[in-house]
Amino acid sequence: MKRQINSAPTYNAFKMMLMATLVSVPAAFALLYAGTAQALIAFEFQRERAVIVEPAGYQLIQIEVDFLEWVPTGQNADTWTEYISVIINKAAPIAQLYARGVGGFFEPCAAAGRWLVDFGTAIQNGFPTAEWLQGCASFVSGPSKERPEIDIVKVIQGRDVDLVVMKAFRYTPSDAEIQSARRTLDGLATLQVN
Repeated sequence: MKRQINSAPTYNAFKMMLMATLVSVPAAFALLYAGTAQALIAFEFQRERAVIVEPAGYQLIQIEVDFLEWVPTGQNADTWTEYISVIINKAAPIAQLYARGVGGFFEPCAAAGRWLVDFGTAIQNGFPTAEWLQGCASFVSGPSKERPEIDIVKVIQGRDVDLVVMKAFRYTPSDAEIQSARRTLDGLATLQVN
């Protein structure tokens, strides 16, 4: 199920869209807190909880059962310069998610304009994580055709699910913007033991 959103949702609209969309998720869902700027969303699974914080300054543009996307307020799915997403997958080894993610990203990218920076692995709340930066100078097809795209990707490996959290830029970000994006990803989505 997919929903396109053209304007920043109000609290009630946001709650109704999430409730309608997530009704078929095999996990309990709760909107733990919602204010005017941010919402805290939790998905309960058998052995863990995924907690997602709506990023400040961004508007929700697409929601699916296992996928949330945001762009800066005032931008849309076609004209974004920055983009944040959270994907909830069935649990799989980080190496498999890394290979799938990097391979899929580089597929439409001209071979001469690819780069990859591995930021390494860590433990967050007792769960293994991996983080990397992937870049493409110019895509040869798809929605970013002939544009650069730099993605910072973080994977959190759970026992029931994995979270893939990403911030993308359609320009070359500065080192300060990359470090800021990494901090944003750290606070955007987490797994917690039930």
